[in-house]
Amino acid sequence: EASYSVASMLQDLHSHGPSGPPLPIYLQTHQASLQPAVHKVVNTARTPYLDFAPDFVEAICSGSKRATARCPGPKDTDFTSDLEAIISQGWALATCSSSGKDGFAVLRVDKVERRRFDAIDDELAGIEGMATAKELQDVLLLFYPRMTAEDIVTVVHFHVLQR
Repeated sequence: EASYSVASMLQDLHSHGPSGPPLPIYLQTHQASLQPAVHKVVNTARTPYLDFAPDFVEAICSGSKRATARCPGPKDTDFTSDLEAIISQGWALATCSSSGKDGFAVLRVDKVERRRFDAIDDELAGIEGMATAKELQDVLLLFYPRMTAEDIVTVVHFHVLQR
């Protein structure tokens, strides 16, 4: 059984862009000999990127950070990640675009939850690799400075499938 490694994913992305490699010819179009209609298969899936700051790369790879809280919507400052694709596909290519590196891990999404910013607790902070809810909230405010207590954060829980 062939495996699809992070390296081969990255090679495909570099070679073909975010839409991935083209579909094989037999899947692109099919014309039945007795029917004049052409049926076209279109791949609308996007590569689900989840971008992290360099400080979090080792914690993710070691398994001490197993979740990330994001603030989607008008206050979002992360233009690299694609939460919609991550949630719909259930996996993500973890990247660290600010370091200039390509993907560093493939993540499997275990669950997604939504909670208010002021409902972040010590348990979630521990899953995120931090000591207290206050520490996690302070870090989130660095990334989302306009966030308020009433804002909803989306928490993506994950585990590393491959580094």
